[in-house]
Amino acid sequence: MSRDIYTGYHGAMTAWRQMEVVSNNVANVGTHGFKSQDVRFIVDDNGNEGALSPTRAAVSAIDLDMRPGQLETTGNANHIAVDGEGWFVVQGGQDELLTRNGNLSVQADGSILAAGLPLLGEEGPLRVEPTLDFTIDRNGQVMQQGERVGKVRLAFADELEPLGNSTYRAVGGTRPATGTVEQGHLERSNVDPMEAMVDLIMASRHLEIAQKALQASEEMDRNAARNGSPK
Repeated sequence: MSRDIYTGYHGAMTAWRQMEVVSNNVANVGTHGFKSQDVRFIVDDNGNEGALSPTRAAVSAIDLDMRPGQLETTGNANHIAVDGEGWFVVQGGQDELLTRNGNLSVQADGSILAAGLPLLGEEGPLRVEPTLDFTIDRNGQVMQQGERVGKVRLAFADELEPLGNSTYRAVGGTRPATGTVEQGHLERSNVDPMEAMVDLIMASRHLEIAQKALQASEEMDRNAARNGSPK
């Protein structure tokens, strides 16, 4: 079997991973607070030297694009967004997770959910009287009938791990954030639809090229076997 099949195989696997990441970006163009991801590649020669040494493509890292999305004015009191640095903190089981999706829902018990998880204030999960209107000022103070009922907590992390549903786990801890809370706004996804579609087309072409390389290697193997000459 020709060793060049390994180059084609790794190329196909790398292109497939790129397709997965880019497809996820495209699927979340309309997801509030979503952050796109970018794939970085390396060419690895396994320590061998020479122009004919076997090489393979590999994914070196998948980077999270931390740039904010555009703030959309909705006028809905159940919509909040972070202007500037910071993330909303939500309770995900035993963990505190981060999100920029401020599409809130108030439950019958008064708890507030963001990204489907309890929204945390500085003193724990935020609760309001579900039958009354509430306001949130730029400092995150939650008010009902002129009384303070809590404060939205904002946190910042230097590195995040995507978990899905616009939620992220902080890697290495968090610190207080300097951003402000904007009620009546939502943050759009930071995915550029046109750029994402171009990336998807390119990833599809890379996968097609790798598949053709594999087919060519297999055909060469068959020819070599028929002719009785080793490759």
